[in-house]
Amino acid sequence: MILDKPALALRYHVDDVVAAVDKSLRKRGWTEFEISNLKLYYLPYYVFNYDLLIEEKVRGQEFSQGSSGSMGMDAVSGKIEPIITELLDSQPVSFEKKVSHDISFEAVPPAMTLEEVKDAAARRIAGQFNVGHESVKCTGFRLFYWPVWRVFISMPQGFYRLDIEGFSGVIFNENEIPVRPKTWQDTVSDTISLLKSPKGWVHLLSSSFRVVSGLFKGLVVGRGSGILSDPRARWVILFLLLAIVLYWAFA
Repeated sequence: MILDKPALALRYHVDDVVAAVDKSLRKRGWTEFEISNLKLYYLPYYVFNYDLLIEEKVRGQEFSQGSSGSMGMDAVSGKIEPIITELLDSQPVSFEKKVSHDISFEAVPPAMTLEEVKDAAARRIAGQFNVGHESVKCTGFRLFYWPVWRVFISMPQGFYRLDIEGFSGVIFNENEIPVRPKTWQDTVSDTISLLKSPKGWVHLLSSSFRVVSGLFKGLVVGRGSGILSDPRARWVILFLLLAIVLYWAFA
């Protein structure tokens, strides 16, 4: 298929996206999830250059300061996207109008005209720098397509969508996935994993010593209201009991 505008070449394919989702969710503590839908979109973005003049009065004297840069804008919503230019500037890129893969995708047309984009760009940049939009000049608008995977995930907490750009694998909205709170089973599993190595034993013993020392100090100065009232103490006791059980099981 030949696109009407250049597009970034797709580098992340289905297997790469699935692996990225799995890694991201496991990093946030989730092991039970299912990818219910996965689709590739080519989304339109504008990249442009901007120049602005900032004028300030200091002790009655006027000072002027210029600033310039480049910025990306979503050609559907008009939202400023700094990550677009950050990604383009951080690595070599290649564009193509004739798509070089056979994956089914949907090309989303821009919803804004060039004149609307120019006006919105000046106002958005002005808002970022807290200056009047007449102080901003935007030039060099280039429209292109960015391949983005939209992955819908079924989890115990509900359905979520991850947007993964198909050029370098960055997950745009990873922080929208909540971090799963640790349960006591997770803590026991982590403790057992640590007990498999001498380094893990040292870490657990030193942590336990610090906690017990702190609790003892608190009891001495009269701040304690019972050792089991402190959750840290309960974890220390759990660790000690677990260590005893493992010792008798494998000694």
